[in-house]
Amino acid sequence: MKIKLYAAVLFLVALVGSACSSNSTSTSPAPRTGLLALNGVQLLAKAATFDNAAKGVHYSGVAQSTSSSANQLDVVSGDASSDAGQALSKAGTMTDQVVLMSGTAYVNGNTAALQNDIGLNAQDAAAYSGKWISFTQANSSYPSLSSSLTMSSLLPNFIPSGKLTVSGPTTYNGRQVVTVSGGLPSSANGSGATGNAKVYIAMKAPNYIVGADVSLSQAGSLLKATISFSNWNKMPNIALPPGSISCSTISSCK
Repeated sequence: MKIKLYAAVLFLVALVGSACSSNSTSTSPAPRTGLLALNGVQLLAKAATFDNAAKGVHYSGVAQSTSSSANQLDVVSGDASSDAGQALSKAGTMTDQVVLMSGTAYVNGNTAALQNDIGLNAQDAAAYSGKWISFTQANSSYPSLSSSLTMSSLLPNFIPSGKLTVSGPTTYNGRQVVTVSGGLPSSANGSGATGNAKVYIAMKAPNYIVGADVSLSQAGSLLKATISFSNWNKMPNIALPPGSISCSTISSCK
């Protein structure tokens, strides 16, 4: 399951100081201090120090994809920790929930999601709709299902790369933040996509990433996505799904 997640308002504040003499007056920008004195690489590294040490995080986001043939709105929310995660997503007619625990991925989806995300045939998708199916690393569907569910696999999908610019302070979801903008995340390398990404880092310590935007174009399609992060450093409540059925026992499940 791919987490595809956009929203941003930039508000630049210029601080101006003045110095006076008996014959002339001059103005110059006040020195940037604190987070605003750091460059993009330094800001991302500082945020990563807090993010990587956190016990967990909650996230929610939306993505609007547009192509010549269709428009689709995807909605996702979930929780991630260092070694577990859960996500609930709705994309068009597809809805599914994915849980990752102890190296096993569990999926509960409707018929459309089971056919599209897992590749079940129509008969199996209908039979197992609304039921938990378990996947181990021996199943070929495991990598795509488990990707982006832990903190270490989720966050890189939104971190800008390449030439970075810093702006701010601005307000994001009621919090003062500094913005780091750049090219698409490195996870998009080799995909042929073009676009940009930005993250919003809390001005007040702990300097967690509280949101991100990604905008990309690929093969005639446009994706604009936003994701918000909250409940940093709180261990998420992720429960083992009851009564799961092994993928290996379903004929069309891989």
